[in-house]
Amino acid sequence: MKKPAHGPSIYYATDKNVFDALSQHRVDLATVRQLFADRNVLVSRHTDKSELARYFSRLVHDFQDHERIAGRLGVASRREKVTALEIATPLKVEQIESAIAAVRIELERDGDVVQVTKNGSDVTVVVQYSLVDYAKTEFKQVQHRDGVVQFIKEGDSYIVRNSQNDYVNNVREAFLACVEKRNSLTLDRRVVSLYDVVVPSLRSEFFYKLIHGLEGMGKYDVTELYVYRSTPDEPEADDEISDDNTTTGDADGDSRIERIALRGKGVEQSDELRDIISKSADFYTIRTVWMVREAMGEGHVFELDAHFDNPADCTGFSYLVRGVYPCEGGLVTRKRRSPRPDEVERLSSLIEKASKKYADEIWAKSTTPKT
Repeated sequence: MKKPAHGPSIYYATDKNVFDALSQHRVDLATVRQLFADRNVLVSRHTDKSELARYFSRLVHDFQDHERIAGRLGVASRREKVTALEIATPLKVEQIESAIAAVRIELERDGDVVQVTKNGSDVTVVVQYSLVDYAKTEFKQVQHRDGVVQFIKEGDSYIVRNSQNDYVNNVREAFLACVEKRNSLTLDRRVVSLYDVVVPSLRSEFFYKLIHGLEGMGKYDVTELYVYRSTPDEPEADDEISDDNTTTGDADGDSRIERIALRGKGVEQSDELRDIISKSADFYTIRTVWMVREAMGEGHVFELDAHFDNPADCTGFSYLVRGVYPCEGGLVTRKRRSPRPDEVERLSSLIEKASKKYADEIWAKSTTPKT
C-alpha cells in the first residue's frame, strides 16, 4: 500500500510565525517560560507573555522549539467513528496474521508504527500514522493519529471493525487483499447499506428501527436528527455532514433545501419533523444521535451516533459510542463521561448486529411486490 507523497513543505517558521503562535491562548505562560528555561535564560514572573513572545521570536529556533510549540497548537485528535464489515468466508486466524505481517512491513517502511495484539482468534492492529496538510499554518500541518483495525471472530465469520477514515480504510483493504492473494480466494464481504433501497420512507425506517431496537436497551431520548434530499444532478457528496441547513438554487433561481439538522429533545416525534415529511416525501434520515438506557444492570444511559457517510446512496455506515451518563442512586446524572473499553465493545456489537438485521429487513421489504 503506497502512502501518499507529501512535500517538501514550502513553509518555514519565521519570527512572525513564532510570535503569532506563542501569542495564542492555547500556549500558556508556563510553556513560554519553559522555552526560555531550556536556553538557561531566567525570566521575571511579572513579565507579560506578549513581551516574552516578542523577545523569543527574534531568537534562533531549532527543531525542538518548533516541536514543543506545535505540540501545544497541533490539531487535537478526537475519537473517530467506527465502521464494520462481515467476512462470511471461513478464515483461520493464521491466514489473517500472515497477511498482517506482510502489509506491516510496507507500512513501517513508509514511516508508520504498527502494533499487533492477539487474543485467541481475535487480532487487533493499531497503526500510528501522520497526516500532512500544508493548507494549515506551520505549527498545525502535521496531525499524528492512531488508527485501529480489529478482526473479531464471531461464529464461522469474522467481523472487521476499524476507524472510519480513508487512510485506515485503505489499510484494512490492504489486509483483506493480502488474505485473498495469499490464499487464492475471494472474500464474501457484507456491509450495512441501503444503496438498493430507493424509497425515502424505508430509509428513514431503518434509523427508526435502530433507535428502538438495540437488544437489552430501551430508547431514552433522540437529541439530533439529520434529514436529506438528493438532487437529480448532485455533485460529489462531502465527507462531513453539514450541521446547518443547506439550500441550493437552480439556474432559474428556485431554492431547494437538501439537508436539515434538528436538535433538541425527542426530535423524532417533533412537529417540525412531521411538517418536513408531510411537505416533501423525498426527505429521509441519514444520521441520528440518540440515547439508550440499560434495561437490566446499572441502568446507565449511553449516547450513540450513527450515520451514512454517503447520504445520496446511504452507504458507508458508521457509528460512535459518544459517552455515558452514569446512573447513581437510581437517578441518571447530567455529567457525561467517556465510555470504558468494555462498554464500547458491548455497544459496538449491539449496533452492528441491529444495523445488519434492520438493513436486511428494509431491503426485503423494498423488494417485496405490493399486492
